[in-house]
Amino acid sequence: MQKLQNILTSADVQGPNNNPSTSASWCLHQSVAQDEWRKARSYHINCLLSCNVVPERSCSYCSSPAIIRCRDCVPQEWLCMDCDIHIHKKLTLHNRESCIEGIYKPSQQCAV
Repeated sequence: MQKLQNILTSADVQGPNNNPSTSASWCLHQSVAQDEWRKARSYHINCLLSCNVVPERSCSYCSSPAIIRCRDCVPQEWLCMDCDIHIHKKLTLHNRESCIEGIYKPSQQCAV
């Protein structure tokens, strides 16, 4: 119990001529953390964006440029529009995404 009391008393706020108070230490810590985040923010955003770049793929069936990815048709998940319509006539509930403006978005149209 005495050890705990010693720890608590050593962490108490000290006088103005000694170390800064705990609230001042906390403010200093927060300020340093915010400065470090400002320095690293652009790097982390660029890393995040580069992870989401859509790779250029060819259709698994006809080698045309693939614009649709079907998560249920693995390993032939990359499809062009024509092959997607042909393959998913009866598989309309497959989990498909289409590449729109460089980002994969869930497909909202049903196969005809």
